[in-house]
Amino acid sequence: MLEKKNYYGIDLLKFTMAVCVVAIHTQPLYGIQSVAVQRLFDTITSLAVPYFFSVSGFLLFSKIDADISSEKNMEVCKKYLSRVLSLYVIWNIIYLPITIFGFKENNMSFARYVLDCIRGFLFIGQQFYSWQLWYLLSVFFVIASICIMAEHKIKDKNVFKIMMAIFLMGGGIGALTTVDFSEYRKIEVVIKCIKFIFGNGRILSGFGYIAVGWIVAKKKILGGRISIILGLILLGALYLAGDTWGFLLKFLIAEILLSASCKVTLPQHPIWEHMRYVSEIIYFTHMWVAFSYTLIFREFRYYGADIFFASTLIPIFLYYILYRSHMLSKVKTIL
Repeated sequence: MLEKKNYYGIDLLKFTMAVCVVAIHTQPLYGIQSVAVQRLFDTITSLAVPYFFSVSGFLLFSKIDADISSEKNMEVCKKYLSRVLSLYVIWNIIYLPITIFGFKENNMSFARYVLDCIRGFLFIGQQFYSWQLWYLLSVFFVIASICIMAEHKIKDKNVFKIMMAIFLMGGGIGALTTVDFSEYRKIEVVIKCIKFIFGNGRILSGFGYIAVGWIVAKKKILGGRISIILGLILLGALYLAGDTWGFLLKFLIAEILLSASCKVTLPQHPIWEHMRYVSEIIYFTHMWVAFSYTLIFREFRYYGADIFFASTLIPIFLYYILYRSHMLSKVKTIL
């Protein structure tokens, strides 16, 4: 087990990645015609969620010794699982008014609305304008699966192999959903059924990226200049490859980013803890801000730099208000 310490590098990079998530959803470069610029933007921001997954895995497995199935380790996993489920339910409730708005905006029948909500909640991890919540559902699936495998006394190395197999399956689903099977009717029907249940397969990506955190937590990490050079090479490869098969490259890049952020030595200062909570407030609230901003100031589903800055700065200001009014401790349960 890793010794208890503060990883300020993680706090700093989590803040950066939270801003990247806002950028994904608000597209501050909207309107720029350069394909190269847009692709570079997509390449960099696409690393945000894999990094969040890897940090979740790292923080969990740094509390776990060898043999997950031991009583102590199972208690840690189940406590973490309960925490993630609570967050997922709470934030779905917080976003419920927007979900209802989306139902009316899209003129859906009540039956279709209920079906979409159930599908979104149980399998996809998102509702109207709450795209970021899929991360929590994916983490829940991963930890629940680990608990089930551990209770069946599956060895840790086999648990890891199964996680990687599911990760590859999710990536394969994502690749298949981009292929035109219109000439093969039966295959097309099967793909549509899979897509209806699992979307583009990203809900399964957490299995691989959380495994990254497991690897780093056990100190099987890259180091020094070699990792930096390799990271740049992989980033270039991701830029060229695009997103379809990019999940394999992101797996390696996430490991390098997490390893690097764990090794960063920063002076002790309260700013890092502030960044930790600010990043979480940005991540969870930015779509509420984006929705409100577009509803008041712009036509619906508007993208651009103005909504990006509003969706980033308003949550930061919200954190400042909570901190100054001594209310932060009361909302930490939903962060």
